[in-house]
Amino acid sequence: MLQIARVGVVLAALRFDPRRGARFSTYAWHYAMGEVRHHIRSRTTLVRADARCGRRKRPPLRILPLKDGLVAGPENFETAEARADLKPILSQLSARDRKAIEMHFVRDMKYAAIAKAFGVKYRSAFKIVGRALRAARRKLMDFAYLEPPNTLALLDPGPAHSRPMSPLAAEGLVLHSTADPGATARQVRDYFNSHRGASAHVAVDWSETLVAIPWRYADAEVAWHAGPTANGRYLGMELCESTDRDQFEASYARWTGAAAAILKAYGWPCDDAHLWSHARISATFKETDHTDPLPYLLKWGVDWMQVLADIHSLVQEPTTQEPNV
Repeated sequence: MLQIARVGVVLAALRFDPRRGARFSTYAWHYAMGEVRHHIRSRTTLVRADARCGRRKRPPLRILPLKDGLVAGPENFETAEARADLKPILSQLSARDRKAIEMHFVRDMKYAAIAKAFGVKYRSAFKIVGRALRAARRKLMDFAYLEPPNTLALLDPGPAHSRPMSPLAAEGLVLHSTADPGATARQVRDYFNSHRGASAHVAVDWSETLVAIPWRYADAEVAWHAGPTANGRYLGMELCESTDRDQFEASYARWTGAAAAILKAYGWPCDDAHLWSHARISATFKETDHTDPLPYLLKWGVDWMQVLADIHSLVQEPTTQEPNV
């Protein structure tokens, strides 16, 4: 496992850009964990299915019609899972690449028809589709190292459990810290569930990332985390505090990685309009007086600009110039 993790560190080193101001330890943590997860998933099953069976786990693109440029289809678990996986990937492609993928995999158009639609020669249609697939594959690999929060520990429904079940059209993400050193994400979730008036969508500690209230797209619900105005506009994520340096480093890496994954899932840039501290929410809307997570982070030598730099480095992807066809 150590050797596998080192492969991830090498991959991170190849892509890390110190000019962005991010900490290499935070950046490399996600690549190391991504390689370990991939190794475990591919090698620890007792009965190993053929790779072609694994590819058939989800329905192929050609049976999922596109709606608004994204994958849609019959409402069942597999298509919903495929849509959730592919939405952040397809949304980051150029209009030309999305069109090529739709023509080939959804409409099942022949290369001759694709060439005619793009006004190019027959051979160029192969290059157009191939380039679109390479772009999608790069986006998919970049996204794979940042797993969105998906370990469900949902609060019980109802206001008594701080889950009002109100739909949320999220505009951004507010970052918090718990102000309860030593409390785990599971304990924070249980506190939300038993106390009316406080909750968040995601809680992160040094060993796990829990989803307490749905945060994805049309399924997102309101959480009570930052005052009435912000509650109706933003997602909220808690960082569990610790007095142990190793626990801080692990939880901080998870926290920034989860934030980056949520930004990428929604297609949001890492900027002031989409990423907030609770302190700035308090200063802007004046409905709460909290200053987290800034005092806790400063104890460990991390200021808000460093947080933004670390998350930005995980959201950003290197651009690859390819010749136009």
